[in-house]
Amino acid sequence: MEILHQPALPVEPRERASRQDMTSAAYVVQASFRAEVPARTPWSLAIHIAPLLGDTDAAQVFPGMDESFTRILDAHHHWETSCTEIRTDDAQMNTLIRQSLHDLRLTINQTGDGLIPVAGIPWFAVPFGRDSLITSLQTLCLNPEIARGTLRFLAKFQGQAVDAWRDEEPGKILHEIRTGELAALREVPHTPYYASIDATPLFIYLLVEYVRWTGDWDLASELRPNLERALKWIHTFGDRDADGLLEYQSQSPSGMRHHAWKDSFDAVQFADGQAAEVPIAPIEVQGYAYAAEIGMAAVYEHWGETAEATQVRRSAERRKLLFDQAYWMDSAGFYAQALDANKVQIPAITSNPGHCLLMDIIPPARAEFVAGRLLEGDILSGWGVRTLSSAYPSFNPMSYHNGSVWPHDNSLIVAGLRHTGHDAAALAIMSQVFEAGLRFPDHRLPELYCGFTRDYRYQSSPAGYPTAYSPQAWAAASVFLMLQHLLGIEPDLPNQTIRLRPALLPWLNELHFEGLRLGNRRLTVHVWREGLQIRSTVDGAEGLTITR
Repeated sequence: MEILHQPALPVEPRERASRQDMTSAAYVVQASFRAEVPARTPWSLAIHIAPLLGDTDAAQVFPGMDESFTRILDAHHHWETSCTEIRTDDAQMNTLIRQSLHDLRLTINQTGDGLIPVAGIPWFAVPFGRDSLITSLQTLCLNPEIARGTLRFLAKFQGQAVDAWRDEEPGKILHEIRTGELAALREVPHTPYYASIDATPLFIYLLVEYVRWTGDWDLASELRPNLERALKWIHTFGDRDADGLLEYQSQSPSGMRHHAWKDSFDAVQFADGQAAEVPIAPIEVQGYAYAAEIGMAAVYEHWGETAEATQVRRSAERRKLLFDQAYWMDSAGFYAQALDANKVQIPAITSNPGHCLLMDIIPPARAEFVAGRLLEGDILSGWGVRTLSSAYPSFNPMSYHNGSVWPHDNSLIVAGLRHTGHDAAALAIMSQVFEAGLRFPDHRLPELYCGFTRDYRYQSSPAGYPTAYSPQAWAAASVFLMLQHLLGIEPDLPNQTIRLRPALLPWLNELHFEGLRLGNRRLTVHVWREGLQIRSTVDGAEGLTITR
């Protein structure tokens, strides 16, 4: 084999080079191969090419086959042993749990800051602010190291300046980061791109929840500057008109129109089909911001800074009052999806208010209405909660956000329902999503699936969405958040307490968590059905107060 290296003459770099410019600057490598191939004898050649960045050693990029195989086995073994072992008495459910565990491993990268989930395979295998944060929240009961790595990674790329091209603002948490050709040429703004209204409050919320699970105040102190910059963004750039609500509007000529999780072009519209005008204030984002402020107040109190805690808590109380006044629809007995540029309610009945139950921004009396409404047939499909009511004119069960079912969306709703004591509604939704997962190939929950009504008579299966990412991080992680809330565990390690209210689905008689991490402890929790009673035992929780 003969390899000839022939470097071309480099050109002077410019601020924005065209593809043609970059081609002329490339180094040309030629390789020629000579082989004698006897007649009727196959011959093949495999070439592995990878860019070497910085001081990367070629031996690390191209290890031998045996070494590569050993690395893979070791990595998967380490992943499984570092995670909580969860099993039930149902073999199919155990397969769903195991598939979700493996899918998470496929969608999590190891960085210098630790573990961070990417969004999904194949097109969005890159870090996302919102997706990575929610996946980390969903997996606190499985492996809190995911949250730790995600928080540190996102803190490193927190917005520093006002950059309209990238929708960047000081304190803002990124939406998506890419390192490919288009990003390098600045043809796309994902270097990183900051078009997310919800990632910044979710950053604070996740950090607070992580501390409740781990008691890791060292990380909170390390990220204190990032937390305070994120809080400042909520009160300034996030609230464009200083009315107490978070709104979004892209400043980039190549920016996305919608910056909340329902970001397809037609996801926010009035009943007559008219698109809502930006800036738009989504309902669930107000819940995230409220929870972030309440959590930040608790952090300040732990640090002994009562003045700061009081100030943030008062802001949260004002937000909660304004939230109910702005979004509640008396005629529908439910909350609006969003407010448009003129603060007019988008009257769609959607899944979005379900997220707000977990954030504690909904008053208890209203929560009763929300829980009941989410169980009605126009919103609950039989395979989970739809993104949009089938009675709304823009409903389409085969759309991306206007009537489909998203497992991660349902997991946050289930968590909120259990958190607020609406157990029957939570178990009904959880059961439907799990039953959908058991019917998909390989027992793998995809990113989303179609919102057709379930046909119980003919034992139908959910209809797959043709271009759904599979595997997808927050879809796989939804299994673990729902199992956490089936176990009914909500720890508060700083106060040395655990809330535990176990339940079981009608078709499950046993649930077992082993190696559940709470700080330096490893708990074993066993739940089983005994006649009409649900029994449970907890081992390893010495020194903690368990409330029910």
